[in-house]
Amino acid sequence: MAQLRSKLNRLGLGLILDFVPNHVALDHPWTRSSQRFIQVKESDFQAHPDQFFTCEGGNFAHGRDPNLPPWTDTAS
Repeated sequence: MAQLRSKLNRLGLGLILDFVPNHVALDHPWTRSSQRFIQVKESDFQAHPDQFFTCEGGNFAHGRDPNLPPWTDTAS
């Protein structure tokens, strides 16, 4: 990372990192545990299938910004 930053600086560019620790990929092993993510009732899942996903542990919320649609590639 330090080498990349140095190279970017030499090119007159900066480096911005966006780290969101409470969002992970849908296939991450943690999604099998309902203790780490927002679990939703079946009725909520059926009413808004675009906002939630199902895995071994149940129905869970996708990550999202309150003003934007859910990020369907993340678990929250």
